[in-house]
Parts: sequence; C-alpha cells; structure tokens
Amino acid sequence: MGPVLLALLCAAVAPAPPDPDGPGFVEVLERAGLYREARAELSRQEQLRGDASAFEPAALFELGIELARAGDLPQAIQTIEEGAALEKRDRIADEWHLTLGTLRLKLGDYPVAEGYFSRVFAFSDDPSLRLRAERLACVGHLWALDPTPARSCTLALLGRSPPVEQRLSSVESEGSWRGYVGGILSAIVPGLGQATAGEPLDGLIALGVNGGAAAGAVAMALSGDLLDAVVLVAGVAARYYVGNIEHGSADWDAVASRRRRRDADALIREIAALSL
Repeated sequence: MGPVLLALLCAAVAPAPPDPDGPGFVEVLERAGLYREARAELSRQEQLRGDASAFEPAALFELGIELARAGDLPQAIQTIEEGAALEKRDRIADEWHLTLGTLRLKLGDYPVAEGYFSRVFAFSDDPSLRLRAERLACVGHLWALDPTPARSCTLALLGRSPPVEQRLSSVESEGSWRGYVGGILSAIVPGLGQATAGEPLDGLIALGVNGGAAAGAVAMALSGDLLDAVVLVAGVAARYYVGNIEHGSADWDAVASRRRRRDADALIREIAALSL
C-alpha cells in the first residue's frame, strides 16, 4: 500500500476534530484540565448563540463541579445554574440546586443559599431531597451565626438536650458584655483582661509597660519633679493604659467569637451525622 493511499485511509477513519464553535471543543478543554479556559469558551459560544441550549445539562454541571474544585466558585455557580435551567428532570435539577446552595454557603451568600434550599424544600416531591434541603438550610443558619432560626431548626433536627441547649446559648450570645468585662479587668490591673482571655504574653507586656510608667511617674513625683511626672502620666502612661483597656476588651470579644464559632461547628457536625 503506497504512502498516499495509506494517508487517505487514515484520514477517512480518523475522528473529525471538534467544531471550534461547538460543545465538543469545550469538552476537549475540560478533559485537558483547562477548566477556566473551558468556562471562557462556553461563555464565548453562549454569546454567539444567545444561550447555552446547545450544551448537555450534565456537561455543564460537571464543568461547574471542576471549576469549584479549582477554587473558582463564582464561575462554578454560573455554570451549574445554566445546567440546572436546562435540566428537564425535576429530581436532578433539585439535586443541582442543593449543590448551588452549598457553593453559595462557601461564598458566604447565606440569603441566596437559603433561597435554593427553601425552593427544594417547598417544591420537591422527593422526601430525601426535602430532608437534605432542611438540614442544609439549618447548617446555613448556624454557619451565619443567625441565632433565632438556628435555634428553631436545630431543636427540630437534634431535639432538646443539655449539650444542644448549651451550644445554642453560646451561638446566641452576642459577646458585647464580655468585651466590657475584659476592659474592666484590664482597667483594674493592666494586662489582666488579656491574660484571662488566653493571651498571657500580651498581658505581661501591658503590665510591664504600664507598671513601669506608673513607677517612673511616682519616682519623679517623690523627687519633686511634679511637672515631669504629670507629663509622663498624661503623655505616655495614659496612652498605654487606654490601649491596654481596649486590648483587654478586644481579646475577650475574640474569645467569645471563637466559642460561638466552635459551638456552631459542633452543631453542624451533629446535623451532618444524622442519617437520611
């Protein structure tokens, strides 16, 4: 067989290259791991056609998931939304809406995420999807530290028990009064608010700086240098003393915030461990 005939035969049996303006080209980019490039190509083709109807919904969903894995959540959400809009099977579309809500949670778009979950809960005919939507909505309330709906849905899912009540009380605490406590402690003894909030080094520094300034002012006053003592107290000691109070208050607020986050995460894990 001559080389020309062999080349013609190979050309006849080889698959045709994908249309650069068709869905196949997007799939080629996706298979190559070029997910952002695939999304950009998808957008270009949508502009040419006016919509994404030429693409299979499942292909759009898969591309969206890969974009999410690559960390591009906004593009992932846009792509999955397009796939869900084209999907004719209600159950599959509801599954994808739960995925969209979860991605919105990761972005911190809590009201939008709740909208996805509420839609599935209200309109899905599948009891398991409705239950998942209910749980995900509760996870969103806890993640957002939204106390009133978090308490209601958590008690509905986990029931009332001392550990659950204790964690919910922590989630509901605003923490502002704790800041006042930290500030008062640091006002009484410089560094005490920081030390009791778990920052002993900051507390020791505050005590040393303020104690040293106070000792210096007292020594100046006893030696008759009253003006220098007043200048030291007003210009140096007062500044660090007020800063010490502010830091004591901030450290106690930070402790309260960490406790709220920790207890909310514990409730989320309990909800996630529930069987469907």
